[in-house]
Amino acid sequence: MASKRLRATWLLAGLLVGGAAQAELSPLADPRLSLTPLEAARPVIAPAQLRGKVVYVDFWASWCVPCRASFPWLEGLHRKYGEQGLVVLGINKDQEPGDAGKFLARYPASFPLLRDPGDALAKGFAVRGMPSAYLIDRRGNIRHTHVGFRQETAAELERLLVELLKEEAT
Repeated sequence: MASKRLRATWLLAGLLVGGAAQAELSPLADPRLSLTPLEAARPVIAPAQLRGKVVYVDFWASWCVPCRASFPWLEGLHRKYGEQGLVVLGINKDQEPGDAGKFLARYPASFPLLRDPGDALAKGFAVRGMPSAYLIDRRGNIRHTHVGFRQETAAELERLLVELLKEEAT
């Protein structure tokens, strides 16, 4: 009886340690994925273009109050770290495309902005609120997630991002 409990304990411990050691592969790694630009004039992004990059995925909507604060910050990250291998992707969740356009008139962005028809990306990432963000390493693994945005946590997020930029892709 004691040996069965001991084996069960070791098995459970092994599963917990193994699960913690494994990183979760991003849904962006799926080569069948279609990353449709929000604006027709912007280029389509293929998942292969993201290989070897650190990717900051941000799900946003025009009605999201914290998104108004995060967008200028994201634009700053894009400009500051883009040459070092950072790709910021803004994935819009508005039902009406015109709502996103009004938002972008007030909070412009030069980083890629995408649509999510059918919520495929939101489901793949298991989005829990707005904004939801996912920091993906150069190997395509999700390394950090957070919901919401506050200026108080922006420095910590940037620190995490800089650490990932220092890592090798292999």
